Amino acid sequence: MSTTAVTRGHCYHQSQETVAVKRALMDACDRKILLVDHTKFAKRGLFQLAPLKAFDLVLVDDGIQGAQLEVLQASGVETLVVSQAQSSPIAEEP
Repeated sequence: MSTTAVTRGHCYHQSQETVAVKRALMDACDRKILLVDHTKFAKRGLFQLAPLKAFDLVLVDDGIQGAQLEVLQASGVETLVVSQAQSSPIAEEP
């Protein structure tokens, strides 16, 4: 699952409809994984989806600031930092 913004330990979206759909998905699944890039920590959203602790795992890219990562980990959020290394472009078929 993705999010628009992360603020004070919660993820947010810009529409109530998106929040309603994502909450239903969260209720229906066995494991909740949030994928968020470092830019989302500088953004704001209107509608709160869930606390980050509601996710079994939060994947963040290695562009996250050390202080932000420390806050996540200190609050008990299971995090995994993944590399944003550039992959080679997909070759076009002839």
